Amino acid sequence: MDPIVITSLAGAVALVGLIAYRPLKKWIKKCKRRRGGIYGYRTRRHDNAFRREWGYVGRTVNFYFRNKQHLGHGTHYAPEGGRRLAVPVKAAGQPWSDLDPIMVKIIKLPWWLCWKWVQEPLETLVIWLLWPRYNDAKNHWNPRRIPKDLAKRQRMARDNGTLIQRTRVTVVSWTRRLTMSAGAALVVIGLAGWMMTR
Repeated sequence: MDPIVITSLAGAVALVGLIAYRPLKKWIKKCKRRRGGIYGYRTRRHDNAFRREWGYVGRTVNFYFRNKQHLGHGTHYAPEGGRRLAVPVKAAGQPWSDLDPIMVKIIKLPWWLCWKWVQEPLETLVIWLLWPRYNDAKNHWNPRRIPKDLAKRQRMARDNGTLIQRTRVTVVSWTRRLTMSAGAALVVIGLAGWMMTR
């Protein structure tokens, strides 16, 4: 090849590299902030507050903000549609967000694997394995599935529930907290006794 052509090509590549360096560096920095994967929510059952079940399974690039969005505390997405808005809008919580949901990080992925094409098959596999009750997409085969409109009606019934239902939910919540506290106290007492007898 002619030295002029080689020099011109090398100059063009260097110029493109200099121009694209800053946006590429910014994009990689943005990707490295990802801390996502596949998550699931363990919720109380609508008809029996003493039992827990897999309520919802999803994928995300940020567990913290997705949890806030599902529980109705986030302002990052529109209530319907899920598209990012120029002006933050208070996102409505999911219909199951009052069932004392506990987020479980099922599969944590490194930042370089938090892509939609990696997460979607994993999410589908986890949905097949756990049979979540409130998932709408990828879950129509599930006989235990509750459609979104029925979930909203159940939420309204719980919100307008009788005093007996509200008392039952409160008692279950406090019983769980007391049981966990008592278990932690027993562990501490056991460790203290073991240390004293050594």
